[in-house]
Amino acid sequence: QEAPPLSRVSPPRSGLRTLLAQQLPGSSASDNFDASLPLAAPGVPVGSLPPLSGGGGGGGGEEKFHLYPQRWTQLGILSLLALLSDWACFATAGGPSTWTTQFHHNPEELIDLFLFTNVLSCFFFTDVTRIFGLRKVVTAAAGMMTVGCLLRSGAPSDFFLPAYNLEILGTIFIGAAQPFFQCTPPLLSGTWFGQDERALSTSVCLNANQLGIATAFVVGGFFLGGRTPDALDEYLLIISGCSVAAFGATVALFRDRPPTP
Repeated sequence: QEAPPLSRVSPPRSGLRTLLAQQLPGSSASDNFDASLPLAAPGVPVGSLPPLSGGGGGGGGEEKFHLYPQRWTQLGILSLLALLSDWACFATAGGPSTWTTQFHHNPEELIDLFLFTNVLSCFFFTDVTRIFGLRKVVTAAAGMMTVGCLLRSGAPSDFFLPAYNLEILGTIFIGAAQPFFQCTPPLLSGTWFGQDERALSTSVCLNANQLGIATAFVVGGFFLGGRTPDALDEYLLIISGCSVAAFGATVALFRDRPPTP
């Protein structure tokens, strides 16, 4: 039997043509797909094919994003908040004897409470951020941390050291706020920074937590090492003042996302 001419032989169907024919009943895949469009085949790199144009008009090609200088302000504020939260957590690590003399409690108790509250709050970070957005959750967490620092410093009670139960309450506020600074860097980097900057921005913000711990030991040791309990009041007020300033900067300058992608 004589073979049919090559011009009458239908080209083999690719998976894409078959899927297209199934989605458009009453027409064959060859009717809805340009046979002249090259498809990926063994030995043909996908990158060598012509780019597909998007639905927004204009030719295809690499999509470009505009990077705003505001991204560095975002990174600076979030890093500062992360530093302050760990500084407040380990505030008494530089002078535990001063703390014990004042409150007759081991300062490790508050550190354990902070870490427990921190872990518990981490479970809510994803859902809360998805519902309210980046700016709202970071601003609310900065306010919560500020309230916790003020409670611990005795600012609501004529700037004298408060009762130990307020130290506990303030620590809970600070511990609940920290995950919204500690878990946010990847989200901030993906929203504001270019692909070649994201590793840098994420690492800067994550390392701010370690700087906060180091600050607690260095500054705490300077203020509390071998000094009277009155120094503890001054020390906690300094932390509270820094927290208030960071909260004000967050309210005034922190943004949810860039004006354009």
